[in-house]
Amino acid sequence: MSRPVHQIPRLAALLILLAVGSAGCAKDIYQQRADIIKGHTEAFYQSLEQGRIAAAVSENEQIEGLAREMEQGLVKRASSMDSNQKVREWSLIKTANQTAIDNWLNLGRYLAATKRYDQAKGTYQRVIDTYGDKGAEYRPWVDRARLGTKDVDLILAPSRPDQKID
Repeated sequence: MSRPVHQIPRLAALLILLAVGSAGCAKDIYQQRADIIKGHTEAFYQSLEQGRIAAAVSENEQIEGLAREMEQGLVKRASSMDSNQKVREWSLIKTANQTAIDNWLNLGRYLAATKRYDQAKGTYQRVIDTYGDKGAEYRPWVDRARLGTKDVDLILAPSRPDQKID
């Protein structure tokens, strides 16, 4: 049984729509992931504003987890991806990591401002330990974490009797 001639263009149109649609889905996944990062970031700051430190930490760990998952997926799929896809993936991974680092640094500052110095130092140390060996692109954040640790040490340093305090 042969197909009527008018059905062939419909089949071709359907295949084109599926191909375009799946390409659109691939682009949508980047936006979906960016939206997930944004959602966790908003929840992080909302938790911080409410003084819910554990919840803020959990939200930030979700961002880091997403970055790790994306990186592992990229490594597995790299040979089958075109260079534009790889660039978009790495860019999103980098954005997730930088967002998480910014959040950790802000958490450290919050903890220091609320006189939770040991927790602040631990948060800064976490940035140093997690991102210190990830390369030069993360150095500015790691340096800020080191400065944060020094600032807390300065606050905690016992004052000497001969020191003038203005």
